Amino acid sequence: MHQKELTCESHGDYVATGFVLPFGKSKVIWSKCPGCEQEESANALEDKKIKEAMLRQDTLNRAISSANIPSRFLQKTLENYAVNVDNQQTILNHAKKYVENFDSISKTGENLLFGGFPGTGKTHIAISVAKSIIINGYSALYLQTREALLMLRASWNNKNEESENEVMQKFCSVDFLILDEFGPSSNSEIDRSQIFAIIDGRYRNCKPSAFITNHKKAEIIDFVGERAFRRLTELSAWKVFDWKSFNAAS
Repeated sequence: MHQKELTCESHGDYVATGFVLPFGKSKVIWSKCPGCEQEESANALEDKKIKEAMLRQDTLNRAISSANIPSRFLQKTLENYAVNVDNQQTILNHAKKYVENFDSISKTGENLLFGGFPGTGKTHIAISVAKSIIINGYSALYLQTREALLMLRASWNNKNEESENEVMQKFCSVDFLILDEFGPSSNSEIDRSQIFAIIDGRYRNCKPSAFITNHKKAEIIDFVGERAFRRLTELSAWKVFDWKSFNAAS
């Protein structure tokens, strides 16, 4: 091992250590400037952090895309939900607590049940919850109830890529499912049985969901039946958005 003083244009004088190669013509390899080595190491670490952040963002973008969140709600968050009356703040606090406790909620299957007037922010809050839990590594799926029923009906076609069981499995296995416009849209017994299958499948798997409706509680009970409604509300409270529509206010 050899040593000698060298000068770095950036960091000045330093003592370099030389290592003799054990082959060839005994060539000596001198160590780099310690200051340069630290900068290279810091730059490599920063590059690694940037790449990891880009990968996380790409994974998040794909998860949000898979969640079927409408473009209108992509920028909605719990933080930018406007509060004008006390009950809004109460429901917003409930949603924030729901996100905070989702690790345990994901094992118990506690639901969000939002009823009330149109245009009061029910979908805003539910989708904001979904986006928050996606950031924490969970999967989510937003569907209007009619959309879910049409997907199941489409699976009856032999040319469809997914079978009815596969579509139902998707609905029942995602970590957090939002069913918007929930309630009676027809008197079809097939629709009722499929809605019950979704509710029952998620109930048995302890999967939490959000159900959003403009209908009154009695109408929802009549639509899904007492048995299904008990499963929806077993660990959950019906939250009523009873203030003036944002759209009407604007």
